[in-house]
Formats: sequence, C-alpha cells, structure tokens
Amino acid sequence: MKQNFFEQLSDDFRLLFIRKKVDYDKAVQYYFIDNGVAYISCKVTGLDDIICHYSVPGYEILSEEFSNYIDRITRHIPEKYPLVLEITGVEFSPEEQKKIEDAIWTQFELQFGAVQKLERSSILRIVWFAVFLALSSLLILNTRQLLNEIAFLLFWFFGDRLIEYVLLDEIDLSHKKMHIAQILSMKVVFTHRYSDVSLTDHEAATYRSDVKENVMDDEI
Repeated sequence: MKQNFFEQLSDDFRLLFIRKKVDYDKAVQYYFIDNGVAYISCKVTGLDDIICHYSVPGYEILSEEFSNYIDRITRHIPEKYPLVLEITGVEFSPEEQKKIEDAIWTQFELQFGAVQKLERSSILRIVWFAVFLALSSLLILNTRQLLNEIAFLLFWFFGDRLIEYVLLDEIDLSHKKMHIAQILSMKVVFTHRYSDVSLTDHEAATYRSDVKENVMDDEI
C-alpha cells in the first residue's frame, strides 16, 4: 500500500535531523572544564605513542596522532581557560617526562612561529594595499574619463583586498595565534592511572599559576 503524504512526511527524518540541537557551551563545560581549568586527559601505552619515531635524541617532536589529538580537542576549549594536559597510563621517568614536555614545546613553538610569520606577511600586504588604495584614490580625483574608470576599478579592487586582509585574515590569524599560545603555555601532568576526580581549589589555583608563568616565559 502506498503511503499518503502525511505518512511520508512523518518518515522523512531530515525534518527531525534539521531540528536537532545541542547546548554546545554546556557540553564543553561538562567534558572539559573543571573548577575553571580546561582539563584534558590522554591515555598512552608508552613513549612511542607520544614521540615521533623518526625523531633523533635531543630534537624530538610529537607523533602526528598525538599532536592531532591535542589540536582537535583544544579547538573546542574557549581561550579564556588555562589548559592542563594529563598524560596517563604509564609511569614515565623524570627524564622521559622532560623529553615529552620538550617535544610538546618544540611542536607548538614551531607552529606559533609559523603563524607569527604569516601575521607579519599579512601586515605587509595590508600596508601595500593601503598605499595602492591611496594612489588609486588620487587617480580618481586627477584623471580624465577613461583613466578615471580604470582608477575606479583599481580603487574597488584594492579596497576589497584591504578589507579582506584586515577583517578576515587578521582575525583568523589572531585566533590561530591565541589557540596555539594556549597550547604552548599549558601545564602537563603525568599520572600512572586515570582518576575522574574533580580538581580541588588548591590544584586549580596551582595550575592557573603555572600556566601564567608559562605565558610570561620570555621564550614564548
């Protein structure tokens, strides 16, 4: 038997899917925020889960999977929260812990530097387009009909590029820079076994203090 129109409509799950909503901020608070600190945990089975096996001693970087995990998770965390990364599952020696912390620093320091380089290039482009915009404005005021139309085209082109770089590229680069700086200054803690226990006020205050110290580090 053929379904009537209303039966077909009730079976169209697209109508249900499009109405589906989640409270994103509440979900972020539930999964990651603990006593004002963004606390994320990562379970590992050994050093090879963290350090890229191509790395040579003294110049370690993170494995791609571990690096992607940190980056993917922290994208959901607002920049206003300090980050704490708990690496759990293995009892690392002090030397191994130092190696891991250095690898995390190296990985995201390089990314931070790359964003800074893009930021400088963007500022240079903005300056040049501002100069060309000013020149095209002068041409509009001081040229005859044909050249005036060309000058208008140049004016709108350079104006459009300038707005794109100022309003879009600069904002995007600023968010990327803040996101990487948030990771770069995070506190790394090591636990032998994962325990889903809320942070005490003292622990949260200590972590916030350590992150502030990392932010103020001259190397960043």
